[in-house]
Amino acid sequence: MFRFPLVALILLAIMTAPAMAVVPGGIYRNDDALTVTLDTKLFPRTLGYHLLRGSTIYHGRKIPFSSGIFLPAAFFQAKEPIPVVMTLHNRMAIGRDGSGAIVTEGLAHMLAYGLEDPRAQGDRPDNPLSIRQDARFIGLVPQCPAGFTWEDPEMTKMLVNFIDQIVAHYHADDDRVYLTGFSYGASSTWRVALNAPDRFAAIICCDGRATPDPIHDVQKLKNLPIYLEVGQWDGDFVAEADRMHQALDTLPHRNFIFQMIPGGNHFNYGAVYENPAVWQWVFSQHRTHAAPATQPVNTETAAAAR
Repeated sequence: MFRFPLVALILLAIMTAPAMAVVPGGIYRNDDALTVTLDTKLFPRTLGYHLLRGSTIYHGRKIPFSSGIFLPAAFFQAKEPIPVVMTLHNRMAIGRDGSGAIVTEGLAHMLAYGLEDPRAQGDRPDNPLSIRQDARFIGLVPQCPAGFTWEDPEMTKMLVNFIDQIVAHYHADDDRVYLTGFSYGASSTWRVALNAPDRFAAIICCDGRATPDPIHDVQKLKNLPIYLEVGQWDGDFVAEADRMHQALDTLPHRNFIFQMIPGGNHFNYGAVYENPAVWQWVFSQHRTHAAPATQPVNTETAAAAR
C-alpha cells in the first residue's frame, strides 16, 4: 500500500487549512468574529472618564480587552438618547492593559484630562468648547488588542459588537454613532469605516494618511458624511489629506467638509474637537437608513464649520 511521507502530509494539511493569524496566546482563524464580553454590573454610572475591562472571544480563546468610557453631564440630564463618539488611539497604544497610553493624544486625551496638547500650533476656534464640561455624547476609547491593528477586519467586528452593547446598556442613540481618530487613529478611522460603512452616522479624520485607493474607497463611503481635517504645516500629511479631498471632490461625495487649520501642525486636533460648529454639523448627521438618501446638506452649518 502506498504511504505518504510524513512531511508530505504536513504540507498538505497546511495548504488546505483556512487562513490563520498569529496572536499572543494561540493561532486563530482569520474569519472568526470577535465578540466582547463585559460584566454589565461593573459598567460606570457616574460622571467622567472610566475604564472598562473584559475579553474578546476569538475561536474559543480569550483575549483581554479594555476600553475607556466617558459619561458627560449631558448623559445624566438628557431626556432623549444621546450620541456615541468612538475615538481610535495611535499605534503606540496597542496592547491589553487599558493603560494611560490610550489617552495620551487626540479626543481621548481631552476626555480623560480636559487638557490641550502643548505641541499644538495654529488657529483655534472662536468660543472653544471645554470637552469634559460641554460634551454631549458618550465617549468610547477602545484599546486595540496586542497582535492586531485597527486595519484588521476582525477589529471592526469587535468594535461594532462593543458599540451595540454600549448603545443598548446606556440607551444611547443607535443612529448617531460617530467614529474619529487622530494621526494613525485617523488613518484607521478610514479603514474601519470601509469595513462597516453602514454602522456610523459620520466620521471625523484628523491629520491621518490616505487610504490605499482613495477614488475607489470614497465610492464605498458615498453615503457616509465625512469631516476631513489637516494642519497647514503638517508635512506629508497635507498631501495625504489632499488625496482624500480630491477623491471626495471627484466622486463627488454628497456630504463632506474639508478643513485646513491655518498655521496648524500635526497636533492641532483640538481646533476640531473644541469647535462648536463642528459638533453641530456632526450631530446633525444620522445613519443612512434613518434619513432619506436625498436629504439636503445643511450648507449654513457646513459653512460655519469650515
